Amino acid sequence: GFLGLAATIAALATEGCIRRPVEHIYPYTKAPEYVIPGVASHYATILSRRDEYVGALVECHEGRPTKIEGNEEHPTSLGSADALMQSATMDLYDADRSGDVREAKGKKSDWASFDKAFDAILKTLAADGGSKLRVLVRPSNSPTQNRLRMAASEKFPHARFHFYAPVSQGNVHGGGKIAFGQAVTPRYNYAFAKTIVSLDADFLQTEQGSLHATKGFVRGRRMERPTDTMSRLYVVEPTLTVTGANADDRWRLPASDVDAFARALAGELASRGIDLGPVKDAVAGAKAPEGADAFLKAIADDLVANKGKSVVCAGRRQPGHVHALVHALNTALENVGRTASYAPVADVTVPDDLGADLKALADDIDQNKVDVLLILGGNPVYDAPGDVQLAAKIDKVPTSIHLSSHFDETSEHCTWHLPMAHELEAWGDGRAFDGTWSIQQPLIWPLHDGRSAIELLARLTDEAPKGYDLVRTTFKERAATPAHFEGAWKTALRMGLDAGSNSIQFEAHATLADVGAALGKAPLPKPIGPQNLEIAIAPDSRLHDGTTARNPWLL
Repeated sequence: GFLGLAATIAALATEGCIRRPVEHIYPYTKAPEYVIPGVASHYATILSRRDEYVGALVECHEGRPTKIEGNEEHPTSLGSADALMQSATMDLYDADRSGDVREAKGKKSDWASFDKAFDAILKTLAADGGSKLRVLVRPSNSPTQNRLRMAASEKFPHARFHFYAPVSQGNVHGGGKIAFGQAVTPRYNYAFAKTIVSLDADFLQTEQGSLHATKGFVRGRRMERPTDTMSRLYVVEPTLTVTGANADDRWRLPASDVDAFARALAGELASRGIDLGPVKDAVAGAKAPEGADAFLKAIADDLVANKGKSVVCAGRRQPGHVHALVHALNTALENVGRTASYAPVADVTVPDDLGADLKALADDIDQNKVDVLLILGGNPVYDAPGDVQLAAKIDKVPTSIHLSSHFDETSEHCTWHLPMAHELEAWGDGRAFDGTWSIQQPLIWPLHDGRSAIELLARLTDEAPKGYDLVRTTFKERAATPAHFEGAWKTALRMGLDAGSNSIQFEAHATLADVGAALGKAPLPKPIGPQNLEIAIAPDSRLHDGTTARNPWLL
């Protein structure tokens, strides 16, 4: 027909203009074993998102990751996936990722040159136990990374590890120390809660455990029979969040006034017979912020009516004593063991105040106590507090090494930049909130010859820096039946987790006397007004802490 004729004429007219590739291409005649063109393969792994590891199921075509969904067997995802998880493939194929080892001022180098230079550095450091070695890492729930850090500390006993991340769980852990005497990760069962009170907690999106929380919350809102009732969600927050948008009742309140609201709520509950012990005296006389009395009384009505079937939670932005008060409320409302449970944190050595820990590193640099600085991941020059002046501090260090996915602001101030392998390219492991040990397995060979944090960290120990061997060693050390190690390892790889490792959750009742004492020592902040403004800074609902800001799916 006419269209076919037109296409033929156009093809003949442009034949002489076609530039064919000069490179030789080869047919896919010798395919890798078990790979069938056009048929997808699926592998279980984990991804680090929002200060936790979430289980993922990655779809691959011809050896290339193409799509990510949640792993139904993993407790953090339960088969669900969000935009952060699904966008990981875009991060993997990001054309701006670093592909070169670089020396000072961006001079291109290679791994062989770095390895030779680093060997010489390690020999020098060994002479005095690494007294002038500092390592800056992001907090991690990886058993292998934590094990290697301990091994490095044994080999270099005078070296120091520092922790920093722009978004952390420090306040949450501080609240656990007040209420229970140890840092904990709270986990709430929103599926069985009839009344949910969120105090500046965006638990459906930006807080740790949001995938698990969303799954439970949706289940609690589903009505399958005419007699079923939905849960009721009350939200107190300064700016609209995903959780606030799903609230039945929402009250806008400055973040610094949430403390006063929580104390007033505790006082109201105590006046209705809820046994708060010494906390009752600590909150005596507390008043709700202006205009919030009716809202607060409605919350108290529902909480009293649903003892043992409610949840009170606080966001990571709230100070530790507010989290401790929340634990006391859940204890008094008989929610512990029903809708509230707890688990110890994976690494108790991580300080609650990461900003103060970073400042301690900056002070050591000013005092000429640092000759070698190793930065594993992150971009602290960009997202560290401005008063630390980290860029100027790094410039003073004779040898600074930065492992990162991109040549960024921190890399520009370091004497060495090393390309970092993506999570889908590297071996690793992680621990879920309930203690479940999970495996991060590579789905593709590193596209830019990058290395992982554990591989670089292993250079500070006596172990071979191979990710596969490092993770297997960790699994072997913790395996309950060493004689059946290979079978257990293969099963864990197939499922993406060790099914027999989820036994660390516990029921804990807050020590009300300690919570009351902490509240007595924490004066309420000055109310917000024309002469006392508040700037609310929170993780972005899509980009979180900005690590994935280059990802077009999330913009």
